[in-house]
Amino acid sequence: PTEGLEQRSESKNADSSDRQPENSHGEPQSTTATTTPKAKVKTEDGTKAVRTPAVLLWEGPPEEDLGTEAGWPPGWVKKVFQRTSGTSAGSRDRYWFSPGGRKFRSMVQIRNFLELVEKHNGDEEAAWKDRNPEGGAASKERKRSLPAAPKAEGESATTSPSKKSKTQRRQRKNTITVFSTVPNLANALREANPELSILEMEDDALTHRNVEEPFDASDLSKKSLGHLARAEILVTEPSILANLMDEEKVQMDRLVWCQSTCAGVDPLFPLPEKYKTPSFLLTRMAGVFGQPIAEWCMGRIISQERNFDFSRRDQGHKAWAGSREVLSYRFLTELTLTILGCGDIGMCIAKAAKSFGMTVVGYVREGEREPNPYIDEFTSSLETAFNRADYIVSVLPSTPETRGLLDTPQLLRQGCKTAGGKCPVFINVGRGDIVSAKTLVRALNRGYLKTAILDVLEEEPLPIDSPLWDHPQVVISPHVSGMTRSQDVPKLLLENYQRYINRQPLLHAVDWEKTY
Repeated sequence: PTEGLEQRSESKNADSSDRQPENSHGEPQSTTATTTPKAKVKTEDGTKAVRTPAVLLWEGPPEEDLGTEAGWPPGWVKKVFQRTSGTSAGSRDRYWFSPGGRKFRSMVQIRNFLELVEKHNGDEEAAWKDRNPEGGAASKERKRSLPAAPKAEGESATTSPSKKSKTQRRQRKNTITVFSTVPNLANALREANPELSILEMEDDALTHRNVEEPFDASDLSKKSLGHLARAEILVTEPSILANLMDEEKVQMDRLVWCQSTCAGVDPLFPLPEKYKTPSFLLTRMAGVFGQPIAEWCMGRIISQERNFDFSRRDQGHKAWAGSREVLSYRFLTELTLTILGCGDIGMCIAKAAKSFGMTVVGYVREGEREPNPYIDEFTSSLETAFNRADYIVSVLPSTPETRGLLDTPQLLRQGCKTAGGKCPVFINVGRGDIVSAKTLVRALNRGYLKTAILDVLEEEPLPIDSPLWDHPQVVISPHVSGMTRSQDVPKLLLENYQRYINRQPLLHAVDWEKTY
């Protein structure tokens, strides 16, 4: 059961001590399995390192999640493990085992392997020997064709170099490799600057997986591995980059600069051993998420105050003003909004709140801030921030200083009316690891918080056994308050690209030591 437990978890779980293990159908399951020790294990794909001990929570037949017409062949087994220590303690890993005992981590691997088994008339041993070492079915059987590899530096372009400027010639050399789930991103870059050399990577390992199935770099084709090995500039999501950095067979020695399509980069940390001091520069997206997140927050606040949910319920019952809540509400001009984190996104939220006449308090970690037309008061005291607020919006990033920042009952108690607070509504659009689900449930049950509106969570996707799903004072959305759109990426990326070819400092560079 220790095979393959090296898979990186994107969640940063902090507390799972009082979670009762369940099987894959959500039913309680006793923990009688043996804990696996830390070790290096030998898999049939090579040597892998087990980073954290884990326990076997459940073992049984797979659910109907294969996605093929024939369904699961006889003899396949699914196993669910839970990590027991480290920063990923409490997170779960799923593996599937063939009748011959061979382990798989994703549906892509399984579907490709079953194709080979069918090709060899049910001979699993022969199918395994025929399996592509880079993962998945053999490359000759792949139906998708990828664009040609980027040209070498000395290779001539179609147009005579003498007819192009020095900058244009340099742009052709610095090919931008795009490997992203953002729809039409490569086309948006081409439309923004037709002179750019764009290589759009397409691989079944990314495009043909289920939405909730994590990307697995071990499934990449040999062709994709070649593109990554030659990439100098890469555009991708942090979660994809983290998986690429974790996978032993993925080599990115020529990578100089990676542009993230997201504001947060926490899935990358802690860094894997071979990238303890990355040689490439990482820049994050910024300046594009403030407005959509501000709209989302104000929409939630107005819906909460005007009780739109009750109006919808009354309509379903054909009751005219049947709910008392519809007839009783507060004006936003009477309310105070506290913003935890007063960067670009926080300031956009403050500006939107101020346009509705709200009083705005800004929480900052270091000392005084310059006067701001959208912030009535700055404070570096979390106790003051909670005590003053009717609404608290957190836009704090995930850093060593912010993880678990609100996991203190004494702090959340400051919002309680008995402590002089207003029993505020907590809205989180920053990062979920600022507070644990256990702490939130306790604060709601004890009256420290009125409601928790969560667009980001400690573990994503949220496990089906989380108590947050059924809590009447919790509102959940799947990390959608500020989505990356293809049309939002070119402006920043092209500005940084111009700086890159001119050897100037890039905007919004990530400090590898600070992790943000």
